Amino acid sequence: MFLALLACVASDCPEGSTLGEDDLCYLDTAALPDTAAPAAPAEPTLSEAAAIEALQRVLAGGLPEPMGLAASYDVVLTSSGDTTCPIVNPPSEEGSVGGVWAGACTASTGWAFSGQSLYLLTTEDDAGVQSLTLEMASSFEMIAPEGEVFQGGGEVAFSHISTGTAVSYTGHIGGLYSYPGASNWLSSVSSAALLYEGSRDDFGSRLVLDGGVGAGEQIIDFIDLTVDTTVCDGAPSGEIGIRDSTGLWYELTLDCSSCGTLSWLGTSLSEHCIGLTAPLEDLIAALEDA
Repeated sequence: MFLALLACVASDCPEGSTLGEDDLCYLDTAALPDTAAPAAPAEPTLSEAAAIEALQRVLAGGLPEPMGLAASYDVVLTSSGDTTCPIVNPPSEEGSVGGVWAGACTASTGWAFSGQSLYLLTTEDDAGVQSLTLEMASSFEMIAPEGEVFQGGGEVAFSHISTGTAVSYTGHIGGLYSYPGASNWLSSVSSAALLYEGSRDDFGSRLVLDGGVGAGEQIIDFIDLTVDTTVCDGAPSGEIGIRDSTGLWYELTLDCSSCGTLSWLGTSLSEHCIGLTAPLEDLIAALEDA
């Protein structure tokens, strides 16, 4: 292929170009060096065993869920702040608790607050249909006198409806959240971008989980991970990605089992079993019993 190099008549063309019949110089692109993007690295930094160990460490810290975050936030805010720090503007909606605050201050308890936060928890009971709605949007730090930091930045939305024994819920949690003093997943997880959808009735329960969880430098990703007690006796199906430092991913494929095949760039490797049952049971209980 040739491209026009000069828009004027040229008697002497530079190297790598030729003179056309119209007396214009044309660049011979076939002579150019190959500028295609380099091939992706074929070898991961993490070994198979190290990738599975990294996945297990993230799972052992618990899976993020909205109500655990809300409970920890509410306890710290109400027990560590005072009447003037931070000043929380309560919601006007009937059946709602929480409120909005913004700014920077130090309470009489020694806790320091900075940033801004909206937290609304609304409950209703309409002829036996009980609903709960949680909304959070925040960017804050709450710092204990001894230096522990409760950090939150992101958005949470969760909706839960129950009628007798039947329950349905949907929601998401996204952002950076951590608090070493928490007794739940906040003490080990640093980031989350998860979507939840599930239900429970007389026939069983079902959860579909998508999205990522970060703990330290390790990130894992759930892809259509499904737990359905009416199928496979409640064993999980779907995929879990394990991010390598190359920026590429291992993938563990589960099919009605907590054991599955690990693959790298489409190449199947070995079978591995992971401790997924307890984290999923805890997550499902927290979502269903909200």
